[in-house]
Order: sequence, then structure tokens, then C-alpha cells
Amino acid sequence: MADKLFCIKAGALKQLNAAVIGLCDILVYSPGEYTAGGVNGFLDGVKKLSAGAGKTVPVYLDLPAAAMSDDIRLLRRVIEGAGGGLAGLCANNVYGLALAKEYGLDVFKGLGLNTLNDNYCGFDNVLLSPELYEGDYRNFSGWDKRNYFLYVYGHLPLMLLSHCPYQVNGFDCKTCGGVQLKYRDELNNEMRIRRIKMANCYFELLNSVPHNLLNYKNKIKPHFFIDITENTAADALDILTAFSTPGNKPPQGKYTAGAYFKDIQ
Repeated sequence: MADKLFCIKAGALKQLNAAVIGLCDILVYSPGEYTAGGVNGFLDGVKKLSAGAGKTVPVYLDLPAAAMSDDIRLLRRVIEGAGGGLAGLCANNVYGLALAKEYGLDVFKGLGLNTLNDNYCGFDNVLLSPELYEGDYRNFSGWDKRNYFLYVYGHLPLMLLSHCPYQVNGFDCKTCGGVQLKYRDELNNEMRIRRIKMANCYFELLNSVPHNLLNYKNKIKPHFFIDITENTAADALDILTAFSTPGNKPPQGKYTAGAYFKDIQ
């Protein structure tokens, strides 16, 4: 599977090591808290790991789907502080496209822009909507030549919250960092809540089980997008190794395979 590109989405440097970087072609950094120092520390760490892996991996900064004006001011400081260390921005809303243009950075078209067809796909890298059907993807112009990525592993975000679920449940800003808040649905599925802190806080409600297309990997035509924001470095290496090894293999544990190979009318 040497022709496949692997894009990894990570939330922290501790989720990476030289072996993981060795199997990675593009890295999307999605921090839990956006600061210039945090992004620069991540970039420096990736450089060291890349040296150990004997390759250079471009890093795109993931931009949340929602941002207020004070969040965008903070993001400008983060981008400017990176001093050219970022390859580009992963845009999940139109403000991300505007920021990339403002700073002359490449765009990785992200999940939030929900690519269901090949309109507005003139970017170097495009992440497809998880709602897309494989038969529809083959109608994309240049589907077999361009860098289209399919979300093949990770806990998909089901909802983005702009209110604070911690405050709703009786916690405050002083105590929320010590609490692992989860929501449970009527089927007893437990969904973790991931906080994203810029000037304001936003919260992703994550699916209770990972989206995992390991059993279909030899049939998948787009490149692979692997979200390890909920995994350790050891987990990440196992996942990447499984997806880079020839032959389909059923995933272990509970998972969902989504709609890509189901023609839902």
C-alpha cells in the first residue's frame, strides 16, 4: 500500500513517537488549548521526532469549526508566533479559508466543510465527508489522482457545543479540568466530551465507539485520514501498522464502519 498517503490528526506530542512519524505523511495538530507556546513546542517536538524517523512531515494546524472574533485574534497570534513552521491550516469553516489566504498558507479542507461532492475542492488536500458513499466518490473529477482523504479511524465528533456542559452540570472553570465529563444516551452508549480552549471554550461530543474501516482498507480508493486524538502513541502505532499492512482485517472491539460502503438512498 505504498501509494497511500497517511494523514494523522493528533492532539498532543505524547501521542506521537518516531515510529508513528515514520508511517505518517501529513500531520494535523488539533490541540486541546490554543497558545503560541503550545503550538511552537509541538512543532519543535515533531522536528526532533522527524529527525529520528529520517523524514520531514508537514504540520497543519486544525482550526475549530466555531470561532468568535476574540478567538480569531488569538489564532492570529498563534499563527504569527509559529514563524513559518506551519505547512498550512486545516479549515473547518470559511474563516479558516480566510486566515490561510491572509497568511499565505496552504489549506487542508477539513471535516467541518463536509465535502460531499467535488465543488470547491481546489486544495492540495481534502478530507471527505463521512456521510459520502463510495459510488458517489467515483463521480469526483480526478478522484484517482488528487489528494482526497477518507476518515478511516477515530472517534468522530457528533456535535460541537458552544455552551459549557460543565456549567450546566454544576461545575465551574476552576473545577472542570479535574472532571472527565461524559454523556450517556438512551441505549447506554457513553460519549466523551473533548474541550477545545481558545479565547472561549468549545466542546466536541465524541462518538462512543471509534469509526474504523480496517476491514475495508484494500477497497478504499482515497488516502487515509487517521484521528488519534483519543489514543496513546502505542495505540497509534498499532493502528497505523494495521492500516499499512496488506490484507483486510476485522477490527477488534466495538466500532462503527459508517456509510461509505452502504448506498443509503
